Amino acid sequence: MITITINKRTKAGKLLFEMAKLLSEKEKSGVTIEEGKPRYNKETETAIKEARNRKTSSVDLENFRKELYS
Repeated sequence: MITITINKRTKAGKLLFEMAKLLSEKEKSGVTIEEGKPRYNKETETAIKEARNRKTSSVDLENFRKELYS
């Protein structure tokens, strides 16, 4: 068994990961993919994804302070 760490942010990493995914779909290829656990809990991961996709809402600073200190 060999473990390979792939940086999916680079072109080469994306290409290698996609190739491994295609190979893992075939049962006799001997390739399996196990992705690591997320760094944060589900709520934080969802918030990060929303922020990256610009699905956020603006909050008034005064209202934020009221909620924070109440």
